[in-house]
Amino acid sequence: MRARTEKESMSSFYQVAITNEQCQSTHCRSSSPLETGENRFEPSMTGQLTRTEMENLLHSQLIGRLACINGEEPYIVPMAYAFTGTELVGQTSPGLKLRILRQHPKVCFEVDQLIDLRNWKSVIVYGTFLETPEASMPQARRWLFNRIYPLSTPAQIHSQGHAVEAQLADDTRMKPVLFSISIDRMTGRYERQ
Repeated sequence: MRARTEKESMSSFYQVAITNEQCQSTHCRSSSPLETGENRFEPSMTGQLTRTEMENLLHSQLIGRLACINGEEPYIVPMAYAFTGTELVGQTSPGLKLRILRQHPKVCFEVDQLIDLRNWKSVIVYGTFLETPEASMPQARRWLFNRIYPLSTPAQIHSQGHAVEAQLADDTRMKPVLFSISIDRMTGRYERQ
């Protein structure tokens, strides 16, 4: 297959690029905004969220994405969390994520709410990973579970006709390491149509 020359590519481009006046003629009756040059979408507005809007979004969601750096390589994982109003609280098990967080505690955490591609909100939190001390774990775990688990509906409760062999129990929900992310700063953006 022969590659197009620059002249042939430009010629094709100009043949496709039709002006609005040409498109209004009887020879061009397309319903596609790309072909007609018309903007059939409502204009969208983008901007920054206020502090209150960012906090409301953090309170309203349960899953976010925790990003950290493993030496030269970024690492990102989804995780359940709760927002206390001043920090994010989560839990984890020993593994790669915990090793990275202990070595490089500076993190960022992203939460979003997507209605469609032109209606969304997003918050990015920049902060520091802190393991919860053993003495504070019962209270922190109780707070985390009271926030997250009433809003989740596990398959063990509503199996939707699928066989479920695991039993619903606290020991299957609890992970051994509780942590918080102290918030240094956060940013929020939105798009609305």
